[in-house]
Amino acid sequence: MNVLQFTIPVSHDKSVISQEEQLPYFYPYLHRHLEIQLTWIIEGVGSFVAGTNVYSFNAGDIFL
Repeated sequence: MNVLQFTIPVSHDKSVISQEEQLPYFYPYLHRHLEIQLTWIIEGVGSFVAGTNVYSFNAGDIFL
C-alpha cells in the first residue's frame, strides 16, 4: 500500500486547526505529514497505524 505525503493546510494567522470526520470507517489511507496530529476516537474499535507501530483503539482513545 502506498503512503500519501501531504501538508495539512493551515492559514498563516492560525497555529491550530480542527477537523471533524464522520465516516463509516476510520480514515483508510496511510499518510504522513510534518504537522502534529491529535486524533480522538469518539466511537468504534479497530487498529491505528502510527509510524511503524500498530495500536488497537476503542471509543474514547486519544492519539498524538
